[in-house]
Amino acid sequence: MSLSWRRRLPLSPAPGGERDEVWEVSEDGGPAVELPVRVRIGKPFDVVALKGLDPEGHRAEAERARADAAALYGDDEAEPLRECPCCGAPAEGAPEAAVINGVAYHRCPGCGHGYVRRRPDRAALARHHSDDEGLAGAYTDPAVVDARLAQVVMPKLDWAGGVHVAERGREPRTALDIGAGGGHFVLGARRGGLDAEGIEVSGPAVRFAREALGVALRQGDALTMQPEPGSADLVTLWGVLEYAPDPFELLRAAARWLTADTGLLVVEVPRLDAISSAVQREMPEEVFRHLEPASHLNAFSDASLATLLWRAGLKPVAAWYFGMDAYELLSQLAVRLGAPAMEELAEPILGLQADLDAALAVDDLVVAAVPR
Repeated sequence: MSLSWRRRLPLSPAPGGERDEVWEVSEDGGPAVELPVRVRIGKPFDVVALKGLDPEGHRAEAERARADAAALYGDDEAEPLRECPCCGAPAEGAPEAAVINGVAYHRCPGCGHGYVRRRPDRAALARHHSDDEGLAGAYTDPAVVDARLAQVVMPKLDWAGGVHVAERGREPRTALDIGAGGGHFVLGARRGGLDAEGIEVSGPAVRFAREALGVALRQGDALTMQPEPGSADLVTLWGVLEYAPDPFELLRAAARWLTADTGLLVVEVPRLDAISSAVQREMPEEVFRHLEPASHLNAFSDASLATLLWRAGLKPVAAWYFGMDAYELLSQLAVRLGAPAMEELAEPILGLQADLDAALAVDDLVVAAVPR
């Protein structure tokens, strides 16, 4: 199946940060199917309160990321991918999009997807993701739990619930969070009245969820678990597909949990076409988030994510664009200029994020989809 995507949107700015778009998809050169998509732009977010202004901490995280990449990608015998993991276009000849920590991301000429072509085998990746304390640490630090719930989890839950009402006619009642991390979304969903469960592969993250949040997650890989078809009104994958060697395989598995008539799947991914990507491409020495090859094998284009959803039997109905691109620029500059410069530059640089959001030049995309 060869898919071609186009979008129609207003030329005028989106009042209130939301607008109605039409996404068009054509299969194998056939007639276009029109998909109405409600798009939200931007998200209020006190990134300093959540992430802090700490160049030394940034350097330490970047050093960890470099060491992880060296350990995972030290095997010169690794077999390169033969095709794009989203659309299946031949990978040979796909141009480089960036080289981070000595590892190249390639861009698919078909769907625009960004991916690490020469990568570790699945067993090595699985061990890294299940055991690495540093990987889980960014999302399991007790000091940032309340801020994360308020600034990250609850806005996403509110948005997903609103889309569910618009598409399914009622609030969701059951939820399954795949790749649940430290259990923050499961906790937030339960506080919001949902019967929510979570699946997580990382042992440190599962322990944190149990000990710090009182949330019992199911530890394991969603791909190897026996799905319970039709068990969840809301299935979420917040920042998960970028880790997956085969994101289509994982997305298709996740869709099996959806209730037939009331199900909504929500997926969040990093975007390749973002200011963060450009900053990291030009300053690749101190990278530990976004294009970080020891954890993120994939960086999506809008078309590559839409292609995955369509192939999995789903259609997009809503999207949300926002990012931490200004913070990425500020952090990279601070590593070179020091903490005083970071504090002085914080207000004017972070103020640029709203303009980057409006231009869709952001590093984060959330899409909600329903079975088609």
